[in-house]
Amino acid sequence: MFKSLMIFKLKQAIELSNDVIAAEKFMPCESQDLVKMGFVPPLDISESYVHNFGKSSLLVIRKEEKILPSSVIAKAVYDRIQEIENARNIKLSKAERATVKQEVIVTLMPRAFSKFTQVKIWVDHENERISVDTSSAKQAELVLGLLRRVLGSLPVVPFGMFETPVSRTITNWVTNEFPHYLEFDGKLKIVDEDNATATFKDSDLNDEMVELACSGEVKQIGLNWREKINFVLDEDFKVKNIKFSEFVLDQRADDKCDDYAQRFDADLILYTAELNDLIADLVKTME
Repeated sequence: MFKSLMIFKLKQAIELSNDVIAAEKFMPCESQDLVKMGFVPPLDISESYVHNFGKSSLLVIRKEEKILPSSVIAKAVYDRIQEIENARNIKLSKAERATVKQEVIVTLMPRAFSKFTQVKIWVDHENERISVDTSSAKQAELVLGLLRRVLGSLPVVPFGMFETPVSRTITNWVTNEFPHYLEFDGKLKIVDEDNATATFKDSDLNDEMVELACSGEVKQIGLNWREKINFVLDEDFKVKNIKFSEFVLDQRADDKCDDYAQRFDADLILYTAELNDLIADLVKTME
């Protein structure tokens, strides 16, 4: 359901109207469009662009990007430049070559193939948080920018602005002791005093890691929370590579409900409840 969470704190409550969100619904790229982005119904059997569940809402943004391989562009541009220069017996300037390139791209666009991506937005009205299912800050800003445009304003600040920096807290876990509800899960990224980076994967915590952490700073760490969720936490409080355990997955409504919409809601409530508890535990360790 969710693979990553970039979490933001809502400075004031927001209202999500279906009509307002639908004003920026997704429309496919036309022949000369490079990219298009807009909202789609989170539940594919519904026409609603805002899916409410419990005290939360789910939005989904779809993005279409037209992809033209650079090698194809380069070959077409080269051929076109050669054609012009031979026909006119001239050498094109740098600016003229740039113009030719843009003209070639326009002619190639109808042959470009499309890459589609979808990004979920979880609005937790009760806890005044908005989480974007991405690990990319640029992607999150694009998504929030679209939501801000349809709402008129979106007063948010990054979540995780603690008195003690996150990197210092997770470094302390490695060099001293983990909270009882967290276990090391094999991934570690440390920047040492010389600004060199050491990365470990699928490793048990060992003396080398502890020694490096003592003289440096942990920037990213793989964790297991209460044997329910495996994830990676980084210095910006991004929660990435989320994987729910079999214990959680066994509680899904798949085999207990014949109604697809009810199953969708039940699973959303299950996953977000666990994620809320995870966030609460993480915040507790940071304060």
